[in-house]
Amino acid sequence: MRKTAAALLFLMLGTVLRAELTVEAYKKNIGSKDPAVVALARTYVLGLGEGMRTANVALGRNAPRLFCPPEKLALGPENFLDILDQAIVDLSAQMSKADLASRDISVVLLRGMVNTFPCK
Repeated sequence: MRKTAAALLFLMLGTVLRAELTVEAYKKNIGSKDPAVVALARTYVLGLGEGMRTANVALGRNAPRLFCPPEKLALGPENFLDILDQAIVDLSAQMSKADLASRDISVVLLRGMVNTFPCK
């Protein structure tokens, strides 16, 4: 019984440690008919966006920021989703469908943030 529990825990931790989401998986999940799957995808994007926003603010204290949203703009889930979706559209004109499908959405979202809110 202990070995089974240890194996299960190991498998669960392995899944958590590999928590990346490709463009292909994002599109599939965000378009799912299962509300729980859509909510999970939205939450994942929100977490990425909030992490990027927080890191960008911290970076700006000692180095140039990566992106510069307006001071009074409160970025929320819909903003991050819109920026990610637009970045996917923009990249689709620059790379093959297969290359885009395999891209990690964190990289795509960051690119979208930089393009949407360039620093002057």
